[in-house]
Amino acid sequence: METVRYINQIKPYLIPFIHKDKQITRTLLQSYGLLALSKICFFGGPFLLKVGINSLGVPSEGYEALLYFLGFGVCYSGSVLFEQMRNLHTLKLINAALVETASKAYKHMLSLGPEFYFSGSQRHILFNLYKAQSALEQNLKSFTQYFLPILLDVSLSITLLLYYSNPLFPLSFTTCIAAYGIFTVRYSEIRIKTIR
Repeated sequence: METVRYINQIKPYLIPFIHKDKQITRTLLQSYGLLALSKICFFGGPFLLKVGINSLGVPSEGYEALLYFLGFGVCYSGSVLFEQMRNLHTLKLINAALVETASKAYKHMLSLGPEFYFSGSQRHILFNLYKAQSALEQNLKSFTQYFLPILLDVSLSITLLLYYSNPLFPLSFTTCIAAYGIFTVRYSEIRIKTIR
């Protein structure tokens, strides 16, 4: 039940057109657009490099090869630029989520009676609020800056492997990614237990 409530709380900052504030929806759409542009540049660069290297073998296409190499550099720079711009939009979304959550918590605390405040430790209440906000920030950051780009990278890689090669290549790629993910999660759990 708590997980469902939590997902419903962060959903407006992950799925466009759910939040009432149009500015947040606009920022979210811009963030996803910049992510798409970053990945197009990231995956387009090696294709330009390949065509440039192939055109070096043809003497009449020497200047064209130079253009392809310049295009590779522009793609790489564009990928970094769009990724950094997306990070700025992501930070705006996270800040908006934190402000809205803090405002709701403050209004809720104002509606509580004096017995609530005198029954427990004020430090404990503030610490719980801080932990809740830190969890919200960490989860939004993890999804938008790590999980979503990795999911897009893996999906595009599988699509390109399916298009350009034998189906066994994407199958082995997917198997290796899944094995790495399982190993990482299990090893992380063991490492955390050992540290504790």
